[in-house]
Amino acid sequence: MARVLVVSYFFPPLGGGGVHRALGWVRHLPAFGWDATVLAAGPGGYWIHDETLAARVPASTEVLRVEAPTAVALWRRFVAKEPGRTNEVRDDRLRALARFVLFPDSYRAWARPAIAQGRARLAAGGIDAVLSTSPPETAHLVGEALAHGDPGKRLPWLADFRDPWVGLYYRTPMTPLHAYLHRRAERRVLARADGVLCASRTHEEQLRKALGPQGAKRLHLVPNGVELEDAPAAAPASTERPRIVATGTLVEVPALYAFLAALAERAQKEPALRGAVEVVLAGPCESGLEERIKALGLAGVVRLTGPVPHAEARTLQASAAALLLVRNEGTGYGAMVPGKLYEYLDARRPVVAMLSESEAAELVRAAGGVVVAPGAGAAAVTAALAACAPGGTSARAGAPVPDEAGIARILATRSRRALASELAKILESVRAG
Repeated sequence: MARVLVVSYFFPPLGGGGVHRALGWVRHLPAFGWDATVLAAGPGGYWIHDETLAARVPASTEVLRVEAPTAVALWRRFVAKEPGRTNEVRDDRLRALARFVLFPDSYRAWARPAIAQGRARLAAGGIDAVLSTSPPETAHLVGEALAHGDPGKRLPWLADFRDPWVGLYYRTPMTPLHAYLHRRAERRVLARADGVLCASRTHEEQLRKALGPQGAKRLHLVPNGVELEDAPAAAPASTERPRIVATGTLVEVPALYAFLAALAERAQKEPALRGAVEVVLAGPCESGLEERIKALGLAGVVRLTGPVPHAEARTLQASAAALLLVRNEGTGYGAMVPGKLYEYLDARRPVVAMLSESEAAELVRAAGGVVVAPGAGAAAVTAALAACAPGGTSARAGAPVPDEAGIARILATRSRRALASELAKILESVRAG
């Protein structure tokens, strides 16, 4: 059995959207001839935890946890110390300072101890390849150092991009110097990796143009996926009110605020709406969201759960009369296809997506969902309420209707087991090369 060293800062018991890709790989790779050793952050490395996911890590997976004084760890330890906190306490001034000082990201302090522990593991033998996955991009600094550290024992290295390089595409670089450093670092990773994995077709096309015909041969499309192999979500408890459900990380998503504002306006015009529908927002959120909900007069309509175990999120998705999909928007986000989109499709519930024109929007439409612009709160509310309406087709005019055939076509290649099979083939090819 071959073994790959997976450099993934986010890994259970840490929670959030960033853990599922690596977790899916280590769960299914052994069936295709590859065990995994994971180099990950320690439990203090992030503010979202999901202990239930740790139980899903196979016994054959070796996990090396590295604590480090990253900006996030220090923030959690000395500033945001509220016990039982379910939202993200933000200080934009400190975040800006971290982006200015720390390169390529606020997790930079993790690199040195992670490289040291990784090299110690390599010296013990039995590692056949290295795979680093970002964000954070610091993981690629670690992956490169481990794969290229010993010229006499160079290992094949795959650089995986769950999202495009954050400091270039999702956040405007602080200065021209920062932009130059990010571009140079991205080019170095793309040039030195034996294979580059992209989670969306859009990102793959962007890199194909940047790398040219020869470099493009090292590109591989490996989308985010969903655990179709799991048992279906438990039957949801019956509720008096139909639910509009949004799951995932609800941070820096202006579309959600547009939806809530439009819902408040609609409820003011139609008071009966308050007792007719419930909006459940399940996941980590900004500290100001609860206050905003109260200010809009939606306290009895909108419920915040805070972070929930992944299985509970899937059950909430299955209980929804309508699923609301929102994400970060702006320059560069067109290449982002949220992993939760595939979970939404697997739930076979009506989907209302507040998205710019993008690959994600195309997938939603292909599955029978309704797509509106990120700022079109009124249109999103209208579509979601139509999905909640009792009665037949005429009562639900304008509601999204899941397209079973379209969903099946999309998910046929998004099973995490099928994606692990493709990854195993890529690992074999770079090892042979």
